[in-house]
Amino acid sequence: MRQETIINVNGETRQVTLRGLTQNEIKGLSDNGFTTFGPQLNMDNADAGINSALALVLPEEDLRFLGDCENRYTRQVWMSLTKETWGNLEEEKNSDATTRGTSTESE
Repeated sequence: MRQETIINVNGETRQVTLRGLTQNEIKGLSDNGFTTFGPQLNMDNADAGINSALALVLPEEDLRFLGDCENRYTRQVWMSLTKETWGNLEEEKNSDATTRGTSTESE
């Protein structure tokens, strides 16, 4: 699970917790371009796909709060959801290197 702090236009702050989408939820979003390998969004389905995905993982009160935030916070939460659902290559590289006992810093 990931946590993101968002701020609405009135300066109120809220921390939201995101879980990744399940395989069945991804299948249910296939009409919006979602696949097991990641979202394949385009200009026709991006807004509907993002809003539908967020509605699956956020409580209604967090969605309402997010609706009163600048768009950059919706993008921030969306990016966290994609990382939680499909992974983040950079995080996976660092985790793998640490697990094997190798350095995670560039030499």
